[in-house]
Amino acid sequence: MPGRRYSQTACDGHTHRCTLGIFRASLRARRPSREHPPPEMSAAIDTFSDMSYGLMTYVVDLDVLNGSVGSKDVKTRRMIGGRFKQRLAHFDGQFDHLADEHLPIYEAIRAVIDGGPFDEKHSVTYNYAFKWICEFHGRFLDNSNFSPMKAGWTETVDEGLAELGVTAVMVEDLCMGSAPSPIPISSEGFPCYGEWSLAECEKALAQWEEVTEERKAAIDPYVLQAAESCMGWCGIAVAAERGVAGFFY
Repeated sequence: MPGRRYSQTACDGHTHRCTLGIFRASLRARRPSREHPPPEMSAAIDTFSDMSYGLMTYVVDLDVLNGSVGSKDVKTRRMIGGRFKQRLAHFDGQFDHLADEHLPIYEAIRAVIDGGPFDEKHSVTYNYAFKWICEFHGRFLDNSNFSPMKAGWTETVDEGLAELGVTAVMVEDLCMGSAPSPIPISSEGFPCYGEWSLAECEKALAQWEEVTEERKAAIDPYVLQAAESCMGWCGIAVAAERGVAGFFY
């Protein structure tokens, strides 16, 4: 699946996940403890590290989204540039200090839609370009339970979903991949990309229907709230006959 591509490189005769794997390992190392919760706050969120991240989710036709890469669709590219003109300018403005080293985001969008050529030194910008293409084709979903979030939160929510018997989707699957080929893997590991297919969302909702109120009551309330949000994403996706795309950074 395009959204579940991982970076690998050979180092000292061994194969390692590069960049994404190192980054994800650092998150797991800072994973919160749930064994000794402070009485005044849920253990699921109180002991996270100081670093904050966000998961941006969209309901989108995944075939259209992935098919846009290398499509050479000039009309779509121009429509993206028109709809997001001010926001793209603001995005570029964050990199003014880099002068000639920064590739304008619209040029990155052009490269992604054209299928190249790509310059590895702009790999991060190409991955953000794919996010803008997703935003054009998709609909942004409420991510208030996942932005900002601390390291380890997605794994904690996945554990809660599994405890409830929902295994068809995992939040981690939206956070551990990269944009589809031939977009270069981001040299900084950001943004990560992942997908839930329509079939996965349908199965997750069926599993959720089997969850009793007693089982929900046994789950940390913050985790339950986040799990309900995930099922809300699935519900919207199923109603629209679309999938869910996620960008983590």
